[in-house]
Amino acid sequence: MRKVNTLARIYLLLILLLIPFNIITVGESSESNIQNYYFSVPDELVEVTINLDGSADIEYWITFKVEGSGQDIDIIDIGFPNKHYELSSISADLDGQPLYDIRESEVIDVGVEIHLHSYAISDRGTLHVKGNQPYMVFGDTEESDMASSQFGNTWWGAAYTTGTVNLTTRMVFPGTVDDTTYTKYHQKAPTRTFFLQNGRKVHEWHEPTASPSQQYKYGISFPKEGVKWFKGIPLTAEEIILGLVIGGVVVFIIIAVIGSFIVRRSRKIKLEKRLLDYVPPFVSVPTAGPRTDLPREMVAVILEKPVEITTSMIILSLIEKDLIKPLSEEYPDPQLMEGSSLRYLKKYQKILLQSLRDEFSIKEEDLISSIAALVKLTRGRMKGYSYDKTVQFYESLIDKSVLQITSKQSEDLETVTTEAWYWAVLDENYQPEFDIEVTQNLEYIPWYYTYHYHSWYWVPRGRSFQEKVTRRSYPPPVQPIGRGRGRSGGGGCACACAGCACACAGGGR
Repeated sequence: MRKVNTLARIYLLLILLLIPFNIITVGESSESNIQNYYFSVPDELVEVTINLDGSADIEYWITFKVEGSGQDIDIIDIGFPNKHYELSSISADLDGQPLYDIRESEVIDVGVEIHLHSYAISDRGTLHVKGNQPYMVFGDTEESDMASSQFGNTWWGAAYTTGTVNLTTRMVFPGTVDDTTYTKYHQKAPTRTFFLQNGRKVHEWHEPTASPSQQYKYGISFPKEGVKWFKGIPLTAEEIILGLVIGGVVVFIIIAVIGSFIVRRSRKIKLEKRLLDYVPPFVSVPTAGPRTDLPREMVAVILEKPVEITTSMIILSLIEKDLIKPLSEEYPDPQLMEGSSLRYLKKYQKILLQSLRDEFSIKEEDLISSIAALVKLTRGRMKGYSYDKTVQFYESLIDKSVLQITSKQSEDLETVTTEAWYWAVLDENYQPEFDIEVTQNLEYIPWYYTYHYHSWYWVPRGRSFQEKVTRRSYPPPVQPIGRGRGRSGGGGCACACAGCACACAGGGR
């Protein structure tokens, strides 16, 4: 294969920035050498260890399998996050056999090519690659005292791959993080979190049916203290020259404005959707049983009921304890009962009761704090139990309770069990229908079910309140802005951004 000179690459990149099409591989390897590759990637494991100097040790175990009449794989391209990777730090072996011919890739912009020579894969083989990548830790874009790192796995062109990948990605936190340190994840919650024998915390993502021609990005945030971080990735000499060639402040501004608008709009839409989700994911033990002794307000959290329903359940819990009451439908503000005590109450109940003592009304800020405390306590109560089985248990209980009430005639409502009334209020779709029955059969209906409707007078409604609750109980993860490039015919390149860093793609040709 022949090297493409620097000037030619610069002009090629200039054209690519101005024309929105995929990059075509260059040199003798472009079409003639890659058109016969056809392979699958059954398994891919990548481990990214964040170092205190702001670099990351990246290690891959990738299994390739030649499919059909595909030619032997004699060269494999592996992408790296940015051009500052240290070529001398990269080592590789195939099924335990050391590979020494490792060069800068001629097919992808950012990455290496590993020559297999006599170890060319004709059937199946596992490639092990390890290398150091500087500039992998950046300032968190939302919390000034946090640093962040993001990574995306290497991938290959869709025209040359088939099947799915059993993909596992692990990000190992720096040594400054222990089990008491506040951390966050980016984009997607990890499949599991565990600690190594040396005490290092690990987030692991598992995609059992991933696409070999798609990149999967994940990220983490952790305190800056003790870890070197960067405001951005420094330019290489080629990039500086490229910037001069591209020149044109006007062109740069147009591209930047359009790109910024699209990205910001996309992030805004995602954030608006995310802000409706005020309950974080539960840590579930699939082999365990359901938790069946939760109070009604915790069940509202488990079932991710609208925040108005959850708030109403908290207020109902105080009414049922004879701690507060509404005076009447014309004057529905909550009133503190004489002798009300904070003893034996949960934190979320104490917050509301204390608010009434101090202000004689429930403040919105106290409602938000109460819900956040309830969500936190509920997640703690679910440790060691199966989340899915718990959801199934309470959904079935609520459905049976509603059915018991709706199957009765008005004159038979008095035969409905107390438990059925207790759980029926959690069915938000049923309440409007039952409101008529409330007005016609007050004497048959438990007092707390009637007061459930009064409590709605005290609950703030609308998207604004929902978002305020979410920002307190389940703050949105860091969503840094990235930029990327792509190649057809065996590989593509990934992104690097102000709040993250991610790996490029490469592959057999």
